[in-house]
Amino acid sequence: MASDRLPNAAYLDAAKTIYRAAIDPRASDAESEAWWSAVADELAEVIAAPTASEAAAVIGWWHREWASVNDTPRAAAGRIRRVARAHGGVCRRLLAGARLASSSGDTHVDDR
Repeated sequence: MASDRLPNAAYLDAAKTIYRAAIDPRASDAESEAWWSAVADELAEVIAAPTASEAAAVIGWWHREWASVNDTPRAAAGRIRRVARAHGGVCRRLLAGARLASSSGDTHVDDR
């Protein structure tokens, strides 16, 4: 994270909801806050991406290891975006948390 501020609880809770529904229901609260914060930042970037291809590119680097289970970054990005749409309030909290870290108020997850 570029800022020294810790992410707020609503931001991390939103990320956990989306990640567990779209990627891995076994993801645990035992993961560190830093891990969840990094996941949240990337989920926000996937959701805010203008195209499915750009969304897939965001998570391609960490998603490669799942190729062995016949999953793809594009499929995972699609699930993330569908879950976020289905959980509108959760999605808004996640994107709002990402905007809080941006001085302009835009969703620039790289700023976090």
